[in-house]
Amino acid sequence: MNAGKIVIAASCCFICALVQFMAATLGVPFALACGLVVGLLTGAALQFFRLELGAVWLILLATAASLAGIVPVLVGRTSSSIGLLFSPLVALGTAGMLAMVLRGRRGRCGLCNRRFGEDVRFRCPRCHLEVCDRECWDFDNLRCRLCQQNCVPVFSADPRWWNEHLGPRLTQGRCQLCMSSPAEGDLRACPKCSRPQCRACWDIANGRCQHCRWVIPDLPPRLQVYMAQPSAGVASPTKAVKLVR
Repeated sequence: MNAGKIVIAASCCFICALVQFMAATLGVPFALACGLVVGLLTGAALQFFRLELGAVWLILLATAASLAGIVPVLVGRTSSSIGLLFSPLVALGTAGMLAMVLRGRRGRCGLCNRRFGEDVRFRCPRCHLEVCDRECWDFDNLRCRLCQQNCVPVFSADPRWWNEHLGPRLTQGRCQLCMSSPAEGDLRACPKCSRPQCRACWDIANGRCQHCRWVIPDLPPRLQVYMAQPSAGVASPTKAVKLVR
C-alpha cells in the first residue's frame, strides 16, 4: 500500500470513527445502528476513491473505526455503556457481507482466474471470454491469449460470406502475407487496393488489409467495437477481382 492510499484510508477511518463517537454519545441503540452505518460507509468510501485494498482491509478498517469511536465513551465505563462493545461487531459483520457482495460483482478473468480489480477488462470477439489486460489480452491482435495461441477464427467458414464481402475466389497470384498460392489457400482480393490475401490471413488481421488498411464492412458486432470503420468510396468486390485478373 503506497502513501496516498494510506492517507485516504486513514481519513476514511477517522471520519467513520467520528460518526461512531457521535452516535455512541446518544446511547447504545444509536451506537449499534451506527455500527451498521460504519460498515457500509467504509466500503462506500473505499469504492468512491477506488482503493482496491481487499476484503480483509475493508473489514479491519470498519472494525477499527467503530472501536475507535466508542473508546472515548467507554473511558468512564458504566454498566449501561457495556452494550457499546457490540458496535464493532456489527461493523465487522456488515463490512464482511459487503466485501462478499463486492467480490462477487467484480468477477474473474476467464483465463488466469484473477479477480478484476482496477484492471481493464476485454471481451474476446472469438471465444467471448472476459479477460484482464495484464497478460491475457493480446493488444496487437485484438483477441485473448488463448485464441491467439490456437488460431481461433472469427469469420464464417461459409464461402458465401466471403463471396459477398470480398468477391469470388482468385485463381492467380499469391497472398501478400504468407505467400500461399491459390492451390494452397483461398485467396480474396482487397476491394480497395486489389492486393490478395488468403482467408486465414484476412482472419488473422481481423478483416483488415495489411497494405491499404481497408477494413471489411459489416464485421461481426463483437469484433467491430475494436476496429476502425471501413473507408468510404471503395470499389465493389467484383470490380476489384477484375483488376487483379
